[in-house]
Amino acid sequence: MKNTLIPFLLILVISFSVSCRKDESSTMSIDRTVLVYMATDNNLSVYSAEDVEELKSGFVPEWFDRGNGDVLLFYRHAEGKNPHLIRMYETDGVVVLDTLISYPAQNSCVDTTFKKVMNDAFGQFPSEERGMIVSSHGTGWLPVGYYDHPVDYSSVSAPGAPAGGVENGARPAVDLPVTEDPYAWMVKSFGHESDGTEMDIDVFKKSLIYSIDWLIFDCCLMGGVEVAYQLKDRCGYVAFSQSETLTSGFPYDGMMKIAFRKGSDVASRMTDMAELYYQSYNSQTIEYRRSATISVVRTSELPALASAVKSILNSGGRANTDTLSVTSYGDLCFVQGYFRTHKHWFYDLDDYILQVCPDDNLYSSFSSAMNDAVIYKAATPSFLKGLNGFDINHFSGLSTYVPRPVNSYLDTYYSGLDWGAAIK
Repeated sequence: MKNTLIPFLLILVISFSVSCRKDESSTMSIDRTVLVYMATDNNLSVYSAEDVEELKSGFVPEWFDRGNGDVLLFYRHAEGKNPHLIRMYETDGVVVLDTLISYPAQNSCVDTTFKKVMNDAFGQFPSEERGMIVSSHGTGWLPVGYYDHPVDYSSVSAPGAPAGGVENGARPAVDLPVTEDPYAWMVKSFGHESDGTEMDIDVFKKSLIYSIDWLIFDCCLMGGVEVAYQLKDRCGYVAFSQSETLTSGFPYDGMMKIAFRKGSDVASRMTDMAELYYQSYNSQTIEYRRSATISVVRTSELPALASAVKSILNSGGRANTDTLSVTSYGDLCFVQGYFRTHKHWFYDLDDYILQVCPDDNLYSSFSSAMNDAVIYKAATPSFLKGLNGFDINHFSGLSTYVPRPVNSYLDTYYSGLDWGAAIK
């Protein structure tokens, strides 16, 4: 699955630039700047190369250095190579890849790099609207390293304990067996940077040194209420997947025509890009490839959703959670999940609340808040059907973690997230 989010000096790397162009922002009035950030110094490198070819074959803004126009940029870190920031434009019917900055060797899944690239991109091309697509591995809201190595984490860590630490050198028992996934190659499976570096969602939030009008995660498992809520003050709209994403990712060739479409607002363009993603998978004739979940969230509506969830949990929902049936692997038996191989940290938010809510009026308020926040949602009938996959019978457009006493390490970490604090 693509990075946990992607998983200090701001250095202007002018000395590494191979472009002969000067700073053109003083003579340009930019309507929209879109940055595609490909942190793919990992097993996704070949797929990011395909994404670049898709970008070239789709809509590309025309070159301009004066007057009004749009700018498409991409940062790509290929496996074993130094990364580049490139402006892609069309002139006289030819698509040009203009390398603005050639960076030295660096890690693309750390905050210093992410901030630097954002500053190089949006600082040089200030615009009325900023859009961003993040392409890498992803493990949602989880602490760095947890998804791949849960047994390395103590189940009794104190608040603020560093991720990955095992108390007193012990290897504590957890409620999850480590299960080998024979079909990991089909999805943007766990791996991050070539050295295993990740960036957790809180660090990612703090690395957004520019506010973003819209953000798309071309990564696995990012479609949780925890992720959206963490980013609500830095990003207006978020599109993401509740399940994993297949290695082919988003259809970049069709997305840019929508992203740069004139005469339509951000919400309508975001929903159309999400619909394009959904249809690209729902139309597949090979059963396992008909696998996708996608939603678009208006983040300004999330505080009301948090308030509705908190009311339910504090009115008996927490107590009812303890009565839910659980398998021997720790999976909730009757709540829609979006995970494989028993990695049970991603359940459908609505299905969970529906089963623990003690009052119809409280659930009605919750549903109203969900409808305001989730402006688009779509899911195929199943994900990797027959290949360690699962059916999708209930889909609300947001996943959630369901805290359980057996894993106090995760519960402690979770309570430190903005969403975890908001629903206490």
